[in-house]
Amino acid sequence: MIGYKFMYNHNKLNKYKWDPIFTREGFPYFVASLSFEGYVLDMKKKIGWGYRDQLLISQDNILTVYGSQRDQNNFIAFSKNKNKEYFSKINSIILFELKTAQKTVLKVDKLLTKENLSAPEMVAILKLMYKSYRGLYSVYRFSTVFDHFYQGKNKIELAKKFALTKDRCGKFFTKTDRTTLELIKENLSRILGLPKNLILFMNYQELTGSLQNSKAFVDINELKSRYHFYILLAVNNKIDLVTGSQAKSIQKKINFVDFKKNLNYFSGQVAYPGNVSGIVKVAYSINDLKNVKKNSILVTPMTTIAFVPFLKKFSAIITNEGGITCHAAIIAREIKIPCVIGTKIATEVLKNGDLIKVDGRHGVVTIVNKK
Repeated sequence: MIGYKFMYNHNKLNKYKWDPIFTREGFPYFVASLSFEGYVLDMKKKIGWGYRDQLLISQDNILTVYGSQRDQNNFIAFSKNKNKEYFSKINSIILFELKTAQKTVLKVDKLLTKENLSAPEMVAILKLMYKSYRGLYSVYRFSTVFDHFYQGKNKIELAKKFALTKDRCGKFFTKTDRTTLELIKENLSRILGLPKNLILFMNYQELTGSLQNSKAFVDINELKSRYHFYILLAVNNKIDLVTGSQAKSIQKKINFVDFKKNLNYFSGQVAYPGNVSGIVKVAYSINDLKNVKKNSILVTPMTTIAFVPFLKKFSAIITNEGGITCHAAIIAREIKIPCVIGTKIATEVLKNGDLIKVDGRHGVVTIVNKK
């Protein structure tokens, strides 16, 4: 493997406490690794604050990203002395990076129209994608951090600006992941002779090295291993990839924030008011949204753009993640269904078939009957 040479002393992992940020489906290691590089290597240089620590655990291509509590506390202290102009400037920086990435992808899409692209041509395309994606990811997450942890003045006004920008970025990533990255996968798979669903489980450095040497730097068994399970860890701005049995061992040492799971009720933040009762449908991907029964209540880490066509089937939404700028909050206000966000534990406490009551005025979810 090339790209990351840092090996963190994993026996010291219990020094840090990790809090979940989001869970998503379908982020290949290529994207996860460059986003880590943006967050922990570039972010502070561009906007004055950045992550030191990040943790990602990916199982069967569904990943959960965690932030350290020391980064959360650091952001709260940092942002306390920042004014409205500073945050408006950050929003402008994110929009600039988005515009730059959009222009780059248009160029990449044009290059991808050529048939039978060569290895050198794909190296050039990967370089463009890597630079534009990393540039946007280096600032993209700031709006989420602001939403979750900012405690100062003008939060509502600023959060609305960040929400619009975050939504534009999300639509860009969703469209590009489905189109541009798919074409890149097809060409890389053809050139390197590896399965399309595994090819982006190499990072940028590994892929370009493979293309330049006409041989995959990572064998197929390691790629399969990464698809099924890997841990990407950043501590003190240094990045480490761990796979296989070592990753399983390390997972047991991680000090996660402890949330009580055997509860009769729990609470979150109100995104849209209203009181309903219904049957739980837990969803991590759009494949989980098929055959939804009437009056079902969606329970999910967070909704995505891909969820939108299915959401009108539900009588309410409950999420683990999010603040007032999150996707679920925005959509719930648009379609006017009760929504409780940021519970942190909804998918852990609730199971398919549970009967629950959602109090959308106070953000309380009560379990009426466990299946």
